[in-house]
This record gives sequence, C-alpha cells and structure tokens, in this order.
Amino acid sequence: MLSRSVGPLFALLLSLSGCGVGLCLTQFCSMDGLSISPLLDFGARSFGSTHTQALLVSNNGRSSMTGFSATGIDTPFSFAGGSFPGVGGTCTDSLGAGQSCTLMLEFTAGSTFAIHEQTLTLRFSIDSQLVVLTTQVTATSDNGSFNIARGLNDSVFAVAADSNRVFVGGAFLFDSDKPQGRFAVYRSDGTADTTFEIGTGFSDIVRTIALTPEGIYVGGDFQSYAGTPANHIVRLNEDGSVDSAFYTGSGVDLGFNATVSVITPTTDGTSDIYVGGSFTSYRGTTGINRIVRLRPDGSVQTSFATGTGFNGAGVGSIAIAPDGSGDIYVGGAFSTYGAATNVNRIVRLDATGNINATFNIGAGATAGFPIGTVYTIVPAPDASQDIYVGGSFSSYNTVPNRRNILRLSSTGAIVGSFNIGAGASAGFDGAVYSILPASDMSGRIYVGGVFSSYNSTANLFRLVRLNADGTRDATFDAGFPDLIAKPIYSLASASDGSTDFYVGGDFGSDYKTKYLARIREGGSAETEFNEGLGSVVGFNNVTFAATPVPGISGSVYVGGSFTSYNGTSAIRIARLKFDGSLDPTFNTGSGFSGGVVRAILPAPDGSGDIYVGGEFDSYNGSSNIRKIVRLRADGTINSTFDIGTGASAGFSGNVRCLAATVDGSGDILVGGNFFNYNGNPNVNRIARLRANGSLNAAIPFGAPTSGFHGASAEILAIAPVLDGSGTIYVGGNYDYYNGTSDIYGLVRLLPNGAIDPAFDIGTGTDAAFGSLFHLVTSLALTPSGDLYVGGGFIWWKGQVIGGMLVRLKPDGSIDSGFQTGLGSPVWSLALSNDGSQTVYASGSFGTYQGTPISYGIVRIDADGTLNAEFNAGSGVDASEPQVAAAGDGSGDVYVYGSISFFNNASHDGMARVSPQGNPD
Repeated sequence: MLSRSVGPLFALLLSLSGCGVGLCLTQFCSMDGLSISPLLDFGARSFGSTHTQALLVSNNGRSSMTGFSATGIDTPFSFAGGSFPGVGGTCTDSLGAGQSCTLMLEFTAGSTFAIHEQTLTLRFSIDSQLVVLTTQVTATSDNGSFNIARGLNDSVFAVAADSNRVFVGGAFLFDSDKPQGRFAVYRSDGTADTTFEIGTGFSDIVRTIALTPEGIYVGGDFQSYAGTPANHIVRLNEDGSVDSAFYTGSGVDLGFNATVSVITPTTDGTSDIYVGGSFTSYRGTTGINRIVRLRPDGSVQTSFATGTGFNGAGVGSIAIAPDGSGDIYVGGAFSTYGAATNVNRIVRLDATGNINATFNIGAGATAGFPIGTVYTIVPAPDASQDIYVGGSFSSYNTVPNRRNILRLSSTGAIVGSFNIGAGASAGFDGAVYSILPASDMSGRIYVGGVFSSYNSTANLFRLVRLNADGTRDATFDAGFPDLIAKPIYSLASASDGSTDFYVGGDFGSDYKTKYLARIREGGSAETEFNEGLGSVVGFNNVTFAATPVPGISGSVYVGGSFTSYNGTSAIRIARLKFDGSLDPTFNTGSGFSGGVVRAILPAPDGSGDIYVGGEFDSYNGSSNIRKIVRLRADGTINSTFDIGTGASAGFSGNVRCLAATVDGSGDILVGGNFFNYNGNPNVNRIARLRANGSLNAAIPFGAPTSGFHGASAEILAIAPVLDGSGTIYVGGNYDYYNGTSDIYGLVRLLPNGAIDPAFDIGTGTDAAFGSLFHLVTSLALTPSGDLYVGGGFIWWKGQVIGGMLVRLKPDGSIDSGFQTGLGSPVWSLALSNDGSQTVYASGSFGTYQGTPISYGIVRIDADGTLNAEFNAGSGVDASEPQVAAAGDGSGDVYVYGSISFFNNASHDGMARVSPQGNPD
C-alpha cells in the first residue's frame, strides 16, 4: 500500500475576542469567536499504510497564546516524525494574535481491522489563564481502501499455493494497486505479500509455477525478469530475487529457445525438475525437444535420455507416477517420441527416458480440436495408482465419446467405474484445462476448462465437481456465468488446512472476482480474499455524477446510466461505503427508469437528503418524477419537495447540474436544457427552487426572453459565490441571457437574476469566451474568490488565453499568474480541498504546455505548473472523463465516466485516486 502525503487541513479556529478564557472545555463554544473542530478523521486506511494530516490552529483574538502544547495521542497516532509539532508543523510555544500555525499528525494503520479513537488535548495560556480544548482523532484500519473494480487486468494461467501464500502468473500487468508484471504473490487473506518484490516482473506471459524447497520455479513465454535476462525459465528466492545458483546459461545460449509450459519437481530425493514445453534447445544445445530433466544447478540430467524427444506443439503436462517407480506421465499435442510413432497425446516414461510399454495407450487420445491435446494429468486421490487425464479429445484408444476427460489405470486402460456417460453427450463439451483432487480425501475432483455441459447436463460453465464414480456433484455451484469463451486454466489447493482452493483463468468482470478467486467447498467465492483481487466488478455502464456523502468519510453517491454494481442491481444510482462496497441502507428499489442520472446534490439543510437530476421520468415505481427528485438517506422519495403531478410535473427537459445556495435560504439552483417547470412556462435553462419544490422568482422567469438562449443552449455548471450574497456564476453553452445579447458561455448573476456588472465579461462578439467557441463545462470557485473555468474555448474577452482552462479574478480579469496551455477541451474540474491550492482537471488532452501528460487527468499547482507529485501513468481510457473531490480532506479525487481502466488497472466506471496519482 502507498503512503500518502499531507491530507486535509482541519481548521481549529481559536478566535478569542469576546469569549472568556477557560470557558470552552468541550468541542464547541457557543460564545462569539471560539470554536474547535470536533473531529479529525483520517478515514479508513489500508493495512500498513501511513497517512499525514495537518491541523490548523488560528488565533483570531486580541491576545497572544503562550505555553502552547498538544498531548493525548499514542500509537497508532503520533506527531509526524515523533515529536511536537510534527515534521512540517509550524506551531511553537507561543502564537501571536492574528497568527496561525499547523500541527502535523500521522496515522499508521495496523494489520487487522480496527476502529481507533483518541482525544487530542490542546493547552495554552492567555493573560496567565489556562485554556484547555479537546478534539477527537479517529481512523480505521481496514484490509482495503476504495475497492472498486479491483482485480488483475488479464488472464491467470498458473496458480500455486503453500500454507501462507498464493503465487499467481499469467498475462496480467496490473492489479488495482500497482503494476504486477505477470506475477503476483498474495497472503492467504488476499493481501499483497510486500516481502516478495518482483520489480518490473516478467517481460511476457507466465505459464507455470512450481514451489520447491530450492526455490520458486517460473516458466513461460518471457525473455527477462525484473530487467534480468531469463529465457523462459527462472528460479526465484523467497524475496523475489533471482536465484543465480540455478544457472541457465548466458547470452545467446541463455535458457530455452521457446515456451516452457510445465515444470514438475521430482519426488525421488534428487531435487531435479522436469520441464516441458515447445522448445527445441536449452543453454545452446539443440535437439532438446520439448522435454528435459534439470538438476538444481540448472544443468541437464543426462541419465534421462529423450533422444529426439517429442514432436508437434509440445508438452503441456507432466505428472509423477503415484506408484513410486520414478516414472512420469507426459501429455501434450504430440504424436511421436524418439523413434516411436502413434504416441498420441500421452505416454509413460521411466526415469531413464524410455517408454514404459506396460502403459498401453493403443491409438491414444485423438480427434480433438484442432489436433487433440492433453492439457492436464493428475494422479487419482486414492490407492488405485490411476490417473485422471483432461484435454481436448473425443476418443481414446479407438473408444469413441471419451470427450475431454478420462480415468486411466496404470496399464492405460479406461477405468469404467468412472462413468462419464455414453454417446455424443458423454463427458465435457469443451476442453478441460485443469483437474484438482478435493483436499477432503472424498475422492472427488474439481474440473476446470471451457465447457458448458457434462454428461447431458447443460448450463455447467467452466467449473464442476465430480464424484469418484464420475457423476456430477450437484451440491457444488461456483456460479460462473454462461460465458464459454472465458476459460478456467488453473486450479490449486489452498494448502493451508482448509478445503478451499484457488481458481485462475480468463474470467474478468463477469464473475465476483477478476481472473483469480478463492472458492469454498460449496462453491461460493471467498470474498474475504479480496485485496487487489477483485471482490467487486464495478459499474456496468457509464457514471456521470459522483458526490461525497456529507459527514461520512469516504462514502460517495454515484449516478449514471448503469444498472448494476458488483453484480447487484443498482439502477442509475448507488451509494458506496468507504471501502467501495454497496451501501444496502440506501435502498432505491427499481431506481430510475430510462435516461440517466446527471447530477446529485446533498440538501443544504443538513437533513441527509439528496437532490437527484437527470433525464429520467420515474423512480422506484413512482411515475412523473420528471428530471428531478429529492430522496431521503434511505432512498425513499421525500414528497415534501413537490414538483407537481401529471404530464407537466418537474422539468420539460434534462437537468445537467445542481448547486446549493449559500445564502441560508435552503434553495437549490438547477441548470439544464429545459423550458418549463411544473406548468410554469419560459423557465429557460435555469431555475431556483425552494425546499418545498416551488419556484423562487429571484431568478426571473415568465417571459419568452427570460433565462438563457442560443442554438442548443444548456447550462452545465453553476457556482454560488461563497460570501453568502446569493450571487452565482453560470456556465454553459449559450449566446444571450434575459434579453441581453453577447453573453457567451459565462456570466455572474446577482440575487435578483440581473447580470452583475462588477464581473466584467466585455462587450460585443468578443464578450466572455466569444461568439465562436464558448463551451463552459465546469466551474471551481476558490475560497479567495478566484474562479477556475474549464471547457472548450480559446480566448477571454478577445484575448487569446493559450488553453481551455483559465483562472479569473472576481472582477473578470485573467489571473496571469496561472498559465496552463491545455490545448484540448476540459470536461471537469475539482479543487483538491487538502490545503495545497491545487486543482484537478480532466479532459481529452495529452499534452500540457508541450509536455506529454497522463491521458485524461492532471493535477495543477496554483501557479499553473503541473504538480510534480501527481503521476497517473497512462491515465484513463475515456474520452470525456470526470473528476470530483473526495470531500474528506484527503486530497483524493474520484475519476469516473465511461472508463474501464485507470493507468492500465481495471476500474469499471470509477476510480478513487490519491494526490500522487495512485488508484486507492
């Protein structure tokens, strides 16, 4: 997990004018000027991660504070660096009147789930009288942060486990937290094993993993590991470093010349390994065709002589014979071995490399697609010395309808007591890639592959459990959906005393977990095994709105065109908890019908309600909920917000944005492309609504020329001025307002709806953003009164501004201290809200002032330069991404839209991103 830099600035306001000393010993003082934040909340943080937050102390009184101290916190909290005022803190023994300072506090999450609460006590003297104030410091240690669409981003081909860890190999490049170059190691609870460092990982696909006392063997298609040359095979130490004692050659003679598909350790005490694949040379020696036995030092064990080896596509499976003979069973896509022909897909070799003819395969396994292949051979979990064989074949030794699975005796005969059925429906209708005996000694086996039926039973997708007699165990249901083309490639016992097992394959967001799962005996996915492995699958369609839940750190409302989240129904709106899980207490039933949710706004009265706007016409079975509704915190409609009834209810057109007034009225502002509201005509693109749903005529309506007009005119952003005056900025795509022409894209309105002349937008066709390009998509107003404006424009009041993001002063002039150079449209803006004075911008840009940037999102400092700390890699894969501040002071930002990846890591619909650019 990643450490975070400075997070929220919680203001501890100690205004000492007019409030007697020593009177406020609790969280709030009702007397004039003295208050203290009741809570400093670090939120939920991942195991082992460290986070720092700043506490701002301001003396707004008339006298100096002396003898200042702060005590009461202990592990897991501390001052940053260990002592008062914390590294980066500025507080000292005294604080003069009108001055401010900061305390830097730190939280280190533990290794188990826990909620931490402590009391920070501040003491100081004013005019020789002691003042004592307290605030609660809280945090939660959790096994994951915002866990949305977590998981590996591509197929898993190999899984191996010991009692504490699971090793995973495949084609993936990322999990949700960090790059994982085709190899990852997790603890049995799913958390990353941080002691195992793979660096940049493997250069190509990992196909096989074998755990031995000598080390961890890895084979596949790769040519290097962590920057070190390694042709198709390598042995790793327990910390992930290369074990140089396993010498595979150097230069052009390094390793194998083609893929290693299987590595199987011997059981004869030699510590040798068998290696199979499609190779024809090793360490520069040719004629080593598709199988070899290697010593622990990497040299060839010459006593195992294979002659000309195997032909065809090669060896895919090697299993040690269970009778102690030292023989091996070999399976693959071959038809000859040495001088022997008709060695079709399976053979038994003795320890010297000769064919053991007592295992009589006759015509072998044939007639598969495309040529017939044995992918897996596994000894039966009993004393019979039989083997299970899985692959892609339809007959064995001229016996037809042996589809893709066999049980063979040590003589090569089909074991009839393992009855896979008869006729064209016998066995599996698709390839079997892996077989795993159940660890409960029941004799049952798990079978994974790319099939959909077994022995006439349909709708069995990719994973089943068979009894010892070959019948299907119907009590086992892993719940894989009907996507036949997403195979299971690897099965491995958890090896920790449980009956659980791991499943790896090509299943992505169609299953509860992505590409890797831990399955219980009954078939359910073990969701506790979820760190970075995909306990959720995210949203199934575009997200258009993300709004933090007030007072609940890390919780967020999400709206869009989706209909499910994590496979659970969520019709166009959802509330997520801090860990990314769906909050079931927000019950929206059947949700919104048709259209999409475009905007979500917490009610300004502190009730916990939300306003929802968009393109819908009903909600949870209630009709005539046209374009806007007020919902309670439990998801029910608050009918006191009356938008009318019948066909004229609500808005006639779509709602695109919502904003809360800050003048104490409790009103809300609504923007979009509508023309009337609840039977009131000429409500053109903007409205001010009271808490009861009625129109507030402060913004004029009622005449055809009222409101905003222009070709395809709509309001996309509203930003109330923070001084409580009722003045608002309005941005969008329009040409004139309330009968006044040449109002292009941005205007500031007074509380009575009149244009505010103090915000000078210029005149004529050059007014505001000009008559040609004047699309304003987003507004972000700073506490100082400056306004960030993003959209599609190239000048302001006739002056070329060199980019589509500008900062304007309250008088309408350009802030020349902020120069960006974004040459492509900006779709969304969000202030970082962590005290850093930075702003996030999202759009369809790829350069910034000529510098290549992370596609789709940047973090910009107050002087217009790119924030050096923020590195989002390849960014998002959407053309119009959106951003919203997390709202908990962490500096995190939600990135959402039609995204499926962030920095090549899978994030379906939404990601939460840290100030450093890392997905949380």
